[in-house]
Amino acid sequence: MAWGKKKPEEKIFGQGTENNQCFFCDAITKLDDHHFPIPKRDGGKEVVFCCGPCHDSLDRMCMDNWPVQWISQIIQDFQLVPRQWRLFMAKVIQTLADFHFRDQGVFEKMKIKEGNLKIKECFIDTETTSNDPATTGLWQIGGIVRINGVVEERFQIQCDVFEGCDVNEEVLMNMHGKTMKELSKLQAPEDANYEFIKMLGKYVDKYNTKDKFFFIGYGAEFDWKVLRKWFDDLGDQYFGSWFYTPWIDVMTLAAYALRGERPEMKNFALNAVLDYVGIEYNPRKLHTALYDATITMELFDEIKTWLER
Repeated sequence: MAWGKKKPEEKIFGQGTENNQCFFCDAITKLDDHHFPIPKRDGGKEVVFCCGPCHDSLDRMCMDNWPVQWISQIIQDFQLVPRQWRLFMAKVIQTLADFHFRDQGVFEKMKIKEGNLKIKECFIDTETTSNDPATTGLWQIGGIVRINGVVEERFQIQCDVFEGCDVNEEVLMNMHGKTMKELSKLQAPEDANYEFIKMLGKYVDKYNTKDKFFFIGYGAEFDWKVLRKWFDDLGDQYFGSWFYTPWIDVMTLAAYALRGERPEMKNFALNAVLDYVGIEYNPRKLHTALYDATITMELFDEIKTWLER
C-alpha cells in the first residue's frame, strides 16, 4: 500500500515544503519524513510527510506503545488509506496539541494504554414470540463476539419462555417452524442466562465500567429492549455492565448510506438491504439468531466501508 512518497534527502527536519501537507493534520510547513505505519527501528520502509508535533506525538505516544502487528492489522481490517487514517489520528493529535508535551506528567497520563485500544463488538440478534419487546417471549439469542476485527466466538442459545408472555403462534410456526410445546422442552431461562453471561464474561469484566461490548444489530433497539427486559425478569441487574449505551443500529447506518437509493427500495427489511448491496445469503436461514447476526456483521462491514469513502 502506498502511504506517501519520500521527500528528497536534502530536506531535513525543520525545513518546509510548499507542495505537500502533513499526513495527519493540515500543517504545510516544517515537514519531515516519518516511517509509517511501521517504525524505522522495526524495519519499516514506507514513509509519509509529517509535521513536528505529529511526528513527536506518533513517535512518543503511539509507536512506543502499539505493537507493530496491531498497526498492520488495523490497516488490513479497515483497508485504511492516508486520508482516512489522517481523520482518525487527527482526533488524537488535536486532543494533545494544546499540551505540546511540555509536561511529562501530562504526557504520561495521556498515553494510550493497551487495554483502551480493544474494540469489543457483539453482533447480536434475538428470536421472540411476538413483536412487542415489553411483552414478548425470548427463546433464542445468537451472535458473534469480535475483538479488534477478529472473530473470537459465535454463539446461539435457546430457552423456554416465561409464562404469560405474548405469543403469536401462527408467526412462530410460519417464521420459525416452532410450536409452544417445542419451546417448553428447551432449557429454562435461568440456565440460558447463566450460559449467556458466562460467555460474555470471557471477554468483558462487568465490574470495569471501561470494559464493555458495543451492542450491534439490525433494528438493534428491539433486541436491546428484549434482552434488557429478559435480564430484569430474571432479577439480573447487570445487563448495562456488559454493553455500552447506546446500541449501534446497522439499519440506521444503512439508511443513511443508502439515503439516495431509498426511494427505489420497496422496504428496508434486512433481506431487502442485503439484496440491494449485493451480499449473498440463504433465505432459508433467515430468522435464525446466529445467522441473522452473521449477515448483519457482513452488512455492517460493507456499510462502514461505504461511509468511510
